[in-house]
This record gives sequence, C-alpha cells and structure tokens, in this order.
Amino acid sequence: MDPRIVSLIAANQLGAIALDTSVLDAQQRNLEGGLLRRVEQFHRSDRVRLLMPDVVQRELLAHLARDATEARSGFARAVRMADRAQVLSRDALDQLRIIEPQMAAPESAAETRLAGWLARTGTEVLDVAARVDMRTLFDRYFSAQAPFAESGKKKHEFPDAAALLALEHWADEHETAVLVVSTDPDWQRFCAVHPRLVCTNSLSGALAAFQDENAQFVARQLAEALVAGTVPGLMATLIADGHTFANGIDVRLDARSAFDFKWAHLVLVDGIRWPATNGLLEEFEAVDHGNGKVVVRLKGTLLTRIMMVFTFMAGTGAGDLVFPVGNKTLELDEAIPFAVLVTLDAGVTNRVDFHDIEFLPTTHSIVLGEIEPDRDEPRDVRGWDDSFS
Repeated sequence: MDPRIVSLIAANQLGAIALDTSVLDAQQRNLEGGLLRRVEQFHRSDRVRLLMPDVVQRELLAHLARDATEARSGFARAVRMADRAQVLSRDALDQLRIIEPQMAAPESAAETRLAGWLARTGTEVLDVAARVDMRTLFDRYFSAQAPFAESGKKKHEFPDAAALLALEHWADEHETAVLVVSTDPDWQRFCAVHPRLVCTNSLSGALAAFQDENAQFVARQLAEALVAGTVPGLMATLIADGHTFANGIDVRLDARSAFDFKWAHLVLVDGIRWPATNGLLEEFEAVDHGNGKVVVRLKGTLLTRIMMVFTFMAGTGAGDLVFPVGNKTLELDEAIPFAVLVTLDAGVTNRVDFHDIEFLPTTHSIVLGEIEPDRDEPRDVRGWDDSFS
C-alpha cells in the first residue's frame, strides 16, 4: 500500500480515482465481477469520484464490442463443430440455431455493459474536447513530453495525451489530487511531473488504500488463519473451485517446430501454497467493505500438473491439404501464481466466516522452445481436444 496515497486520503486531499485502459484490459474487462466490481464502492463515497475521460470510454467500448464479436463467432463455431461431430440430437442443434439470431449485436451488447458499469460506479465521464487545449497537446507532441515518447508511433499516444490532460484539468479545477491507476509507463511518466496526479500500477493496492481499520484487521486475521491452517472449510472450497478456475487460465505457449501443430491442455490442481513470512501471508489486502462484509484479496500459488497434447501436420504441396505426422504428449509440473477475492463477515471475532470466493483473471506462460513429434509409438490422443476444452 502506497503511504503517499494513504496520507492523501487521510488528509482529505484525494478527490477522485481514474483507471487507464491497460488496467481494465488486465482485468479482462470483467465489469460485472472481480476487482472492477469493487470499484462500485466509490458510488457510495461522498468524498471520492470515479473519472473516465471520454477517449478511454470509447476505447473500452471498442474492446467490449470485440469481446462480444468473438463470443458470437465462438458460439457459431461450436454449433458447427457439434453438428459435424454429431454429439447432439437434431432437436438440440435446432434449439441452438434458434438462439444465435437472438444474440444482441456486439455494439449494442458493449454499450449496455458499459452503461451499466458507469451507472453502478457513478463514473463521471470527462469531455476531453472541452478540457484539453490543442496548443498544449501539440506542444507536448513536438517536444516529446510525456506521454509522448522521443521515438515510436507518436500518433497512437494522442488519445493517452488527451485523457491525461483532461484529468490534469479536472484536478486543477477542483484543487484536489487524482489517483491514476495505470500500468502504462508513459502515463506514469506524465503523472510523475504533475503534483496532483498520483499514479499507481496496482488496482488492488489502490482499493486497499481506501479501507478502514476494521477491514484491514479482518484481512490480517484471515491471512494469519490461512497460514495456521485453521480455516479448513475455506481451503476445501478453494481447492474444489480451483479445479474449474485452473482450466480457465489463459495459458500462453512459446513453442516452435519444423511442422505445423495444434495443441490442447488440461490443468490438474494438486494443492495451494501460501507464501508466508513469520506466520503471516505475504500478499493480502482488504479491497472493499460495507453491509457487514469485507472483501479480501489474497495472493497464492496453485500447484498444478498440466497435461498437454500436440498434433503435428505437414503440407502436401497441393493447396491447403495437410497430413498428420505424429503426436507429442507432455506432463508438466507448474506453479501458477493466482489471486482470489474472499468475502468475510466484518465483525471482529475470533472466527473467520467466509461467504464467497472469486478467482481473479490469471495468465500463465509456458516456454518449450523447439518441439517435435514423439519418436516412439504415439499414444491414441483422439478426442483430447474435446475433453480438454
């Protein structure tokens, strides 16, 4: 937790918080859950506003529309595959085909989601055109002042520059500090030279700074109990839900081969490790409180086995025709860092009573380098793609 942010809040000198697109994307634009749902607490605040420059709003809207487009395409593809594989009855397929035309248009779905989140968080959308002086914008551009860089594609930084100048204008207008949450180095450079724009790269850390002493006490109590092993019910729930969560992790593969290949994977959870020092969890923080509940973010490590199967193909030289050349199977032991939100009773007691858990979006990279088919007799891997997905 950044002590500067805490001191500004304590002195009532921090009047707003703003999120960059990079932070929204890192949360996979999960507006209805996770940490982005916890941003709704600022709607209950009479001291702190949530700000969003309209250029950030438009960028987020475009990303949400892209998500909706991909979801529609994925649904249509799944129906086609089910038909081809004949895994559903004709009646079931007909019902699915009825659903597809009823899906909202991607742009409409995106607008509905964003409008709902803006309303729930009480966000004030800033009119950038009314707040940004174009002369100032171009002066920064030609002198390579933040967020413009000395090299690279400067034109792509114009929306960032306009958004930051709008936040700067709002902060000066209201004579208060604005907490800017961003992982973008150019945003951080800009904020570093403006006394009223305070930047942090951690959304959970930003939320933690606004929690009261009781919420922080409950969070610490949970962190101690996990290390001591006195919350078996919570651990059992985390393990059980972890199996489903693990197969939703965005696994990114770095591998190359002389052949074309496709791959599938299955993640099996063997346990959870909680990094601790002196009997206390190393990473924990309260991120929301209210209505007799406290929401705590915990950081741990999933101990997993990842089963991977690769199917290799080679071209025939006749158009798009390919033929299989072999398979490869791997079993990897992987420790995957993760974060989870745990909702607890806010009462100060000796018991830790939890009500809900929610795993946060996670990515994990696997580097294999050069791969090739197994030289021994390949295993029968037919159907692995379907069972792993």
